[in-house]
Amino acid sequence: MEDSFNKSLAKSKKDLGNEQFKQQNYVDAIKFYTEAIQENPADHTVYGNRSASYHNMKFFEKALEDGEICVLLSP
Repeated sequence: MEDSFNKSLAKSKKDLGNEQFKQQNYVDAIKFYTEAIQENPADHTVYGNRSASYHNMKFFEKALEDGEICVLLSP
């Protein structure tokens, strides 16, 4: 099943999210991180990055949810 995901596209989306995060454009960062997760839901780092974006927007419940997924995927 994991083979059906596009890890290359996921990395590109993650990189775009990282660029937006650095510019404090958290809405766009979340959008790109979400797209990256859709392409590779096994990458724990994207959940952590999206969690940080949610945290910076004060969406603490969503930040916690993503943080918990991150830890589940990579304890």
